[in-house]
Amino acid sequence: LRGRIDHIVKWWFRTRQRPDGLLEGHPEDDCEVLRRWSVTSFAAADPEILDGIRKLVDGVWNCGQLVNGYDRKMKDVDHSSEMSADTSVIMGLDYGDPMQFERFLQTTKVTDELHTGINPHGHRHFRTISMSATQVAPNDVDTNYHGRAMRPAAMVAWYSGIPRAVDLLHGWAKAWSEDTVKAGETKPAGIMPAIVHFDTCAVDGQGNWTAREYGDLYMWWANNSDMIAGKMMTAAALTGDDSVLDGLRAQWGLVQRHLSRLDPNAPHGSEAWAAKELLEVSHLATWYRQATGDTQ
Repeated sequence: LRGRIDHIVKWWFRTRQRPDGLLEGHPEDDCEVLRRWSVTSFAAADPEILDGIRKLVDGVWNCGQLVNGYDRKMKDVDHSSEMSADTSVIMGLDYGDPMQFERFLQTTKVTDELHTGINPHGHRHFRTISMSATQVAPNDVDTNYHGRAMRPAAMVAWYSGIPRAVDLLHGWAKAWSEDTVKAGETKPAGIMPAIVHFDTCAVDGQGNWTAREYGDLYMWWANNSDMIAGKMMTAAALTGDDSVLDGLRAQWGLVQRHLSRLDPNAPHGSEAWAAKELLEVSHLATWYRQATGDTQ
């Protein structure tokens, strides 16, 4: 199976990779292949694939569009952060390379000093959806997709244990855990919210906690929570603070309560509906079991 996957990845590098390392010349799109292509390299480290990944990472970072880990232009968080988030896998593949560490250390600094902050409720959250390498839009909401923007910082914290990076990751993950446990005006307790308002820590959208007004990308989808769940588990492992996992345990508890009485016609946004949707992302329970040894 790995050989078949490697065959496809090698075909792309052999036939489509340009001299500058990019594939199609669009760094914000080319970087997305690393979400899958790096997996086989972690497993077996084929030299040809590793070489192709290195060239692709360099192509993204040298394209002129990336400044200290973020897009130089103001964009929504997914498109502003994906170039550094997706290329951050190189810190694991080329463990010990000081140039790669420096790249993502710069990214972490921007995340810490510009994009996130401690709100009036003492929670660290991203300030808004719209951001660039040098500015942010007025305070709005933190979303599941901001987990992608936090990925380089999580990698730096894992790689180096630098206290400031660890504190950044831990504070943000802890905030999301507490926001998962609590109920909102419409959000049931024990479900990771779609959005958290920076100024108020409110976890509801306009009329419904699933925040459909933010569009298909940022409204609540069960599978989007993995971008935050992974950071929670990393933060717990690095700090020993088991309470960071309270949100995940609350979510599993909610699913367990509904296992014997799943309603395929449960109304959108209800607790029963959320439990049904969460059953579709059972890999999160696998991650949790591997990270904690909890066999429930």
